[in-house]
Amino acid sequence: MEAIQLLKFILDDIQAKHAVGTTINDQYHLEKLLGKGGFGAAYLAVDKKAPKNAPKKVLKRVMVEMANLGNKSLVRTEAALLAKLTHPYIVKFHESFFDKNIFCIISEYCEGGDLADQIEKLEKSDQAFGDKMVEKIAYQLLCALNYLHTKKVLHRDLKPANVLLKGGDVKLTDFGVSKKLDVREYLTKTLAGTILYVAPEILEEKPYSTKCDLWSLGVVFYEICTLAHPFGTNIAAIVTGNLPTLANQAHQRILSKMLVRQTDQRCNAIDILKDPVFSNIRKNSDIEVRMVHRAEVKLVKGDITKENVDAIVIGVAKQDLTNLGNSPLAGAVLKAAGKGLQDECNASAASKPDMWSVIQVNGHQLPCVHVYIVLMEHYVEKNSKNIKKSYSVAVKKCLEKAEGNSFSTVSFCAMGAGGMGYPTEEIARWMQDEFRGFRTTHLKNIRLVIFPTDIFALQVISCVFKETETTIGKLKVKIHCGDVISEDCDAIIESCDPQYKMNQGTLAPAVRSRGGATIATELSATNKIDGVVVTTGGDITLVEYILHIAVNKSNLVDMLVAALNVAEQLEMHTVAIPAIGTGDLGLEVHISAKCIRLAIEKFSQSYPNAKNLRQITVVVYQAIMLSDFQQILCNAIDPELRKLLENGGDPKKCSIS
Repeated sequence: MEAIQLLKFILDDIQAKHAVGTTINDQYHLEKLLGKGGFGAAYLAVDKKAPKNAPKKVLKRVMVEMANLGNKSLVRTEAALLAKLTHPYIVKFHESFFDKNIFCIISEYCEGGDLADQIEKLEKSDQAFGDKMVEKIAYQLLCALNYLHTKKVLHRDLKPANVLLKGGDVKLTDFGVSKKLDVREYLTKTLAGTILYVAPEILEEKPYSTKCDLWSLGVVFYEICTLAHPFGTNIAAIVTGNLPTLANQAHQRILSKMLVRQTDQRCNAIDILKDPVFSNIRKNSDIEVRMVHRAEVKLVKGDITKENVDAIVIGVAKQDLTNLGNSPLAGAVLKAAGKGLQDECNASAASKPDMWSVIQVNGHQLPCVHVYIVLMEHYVEKNSKNIKKSYSVAVKKCLEKAEGNSFSTVSFCAMGAGGMGYPTEEIARWMQDEFRGFRTTHLKNIRLVIFPTDIFALQVISCVFKETETTIGKLKVKIHCGDVISEDCDAIIESCDPQYKMNQGTLAPAVRSRGGATIATELSATNKIDGVVVTTGGDITLVEYILHIAVNKSNLVDMLVAALNVAEQLEMHTVAIPAIGTGDLGLEVHISAKCIRLAIEKFSQSYPNAKNLRQITVVVYQAIMLSDFQQILCNAIDPELRKLLENGGDPKKCSIS
């Protein structure tokens, strides 16, 4: 029986019927009726056995439809879940008990009423929430959801009436339709919640997960920004209508991360909490947001059919789903798993899945629980940008499925590296970017498994996956291959043209494209700090700020130092630097690496006891450059070159290589 069946509410004014049992009479004095609805009724209550000045509580009395439950133990199970939730932005659940056939819940009293009443009052008085209050409410609710979701709990009825106000803060309440997710039932198919706030996937009776709460919060967020519901009373518009927008760009950026119909593109609470709009709130908050960890990534030689893990991931051409034997690797997996695997694939094919769908099937005779099969297209160079995006999304979907199943280990193969024509170095980098950016509660180990006989793939991928760590001054410095825009950090440094138009080179246009209009707008309106222009990361999910510097061969070191100084002053902890200067400036790899090394050294000398900046990650896009960067950044610079670089000389004129 699903947890949603645990509390079936009958609309009933219990007070009018005097349905009060001995437990309530013995322990509580009911001062006044606070409200009634589909749940039953709620009262302001005083605990007769508590000290005289003890805080008052709320007693909610629910008539339970026992015919559908079988026994009371199931209700107590749900109550036990609620009792374990302890968070400053979630209403505290004190205790629960049965009094005759009435289920009683004792919880924290919030004197400020609920958010729905507050919205109504502001609308009637022609007032509005200020921007800071909107951001504070959103931040606190995101913190609450992040906490719930790490506990594998969905709220599923998030709406203004279920957000209570107390002492200037908001608290999430009413978990009557919440569900503790079972390991095997992470995605559910139960319709619940107030209809105008539920996510489109629920209305369409599709599987849904924790992200359904983010859609509901997006609706609430729009409502506190505008005092109007984004879809009015039009339920159909939730599924098919135009999505609403906000005039405030920062608020629109937040809204666009929640009101997204495609669940794989809808952000998690933890990702949204990292948005720059919340930076000041984070710094001044006593609440430690649970930033979930990054799984350990390992490249291994082996046979993926023998991986004793929770799930393995393989890729096949879409048309081969009904005949896995057409692919050498998929054929080997089929042989090891047995005919049942192909039967499941045939059943999935009958529903005509889209290109780049991820099909989940059982492991059958394999040592894994599940097999995730990615339906791929053949690689075409002219379509490489779209293919990269689809490939990356598919990898993330597989990780999310593993996390959703509470799996701890998942093994990937080098999908597409064989007969489908995908460049080995590219797919290694795409996977590595997704692996590094994925945050998880359950997933501990991600393995990329390469056959020992595939020497070329092993050499190329091992170069991409290799990470070196060193210390310069008191700063930790990491060097690895990847896309700097995909780094999870407080800021990235990017070099652009002197007019800061971001239209030259490779990185600047990519930052502008992925960051969206926000970055361009902020660039034109922001003053320089020691030659450094600071903008937010815009739509770049994992990056909070961009430090834009206009560089040439003679000022590269000084501008890098200036950017690091700004990062320290703005209380940033982690900064990522690309292989700066190797593009438009035409610097040789070893010169770029030495400029970066010298800049870090000079910053460390200026701030020997830096309080904020702790880690610098040097991200090299081309794997062929990585070994040079790793070797140079881990060693001191030759005195002759150091002197030349410090004096702003052209490094090409130096005889030291």
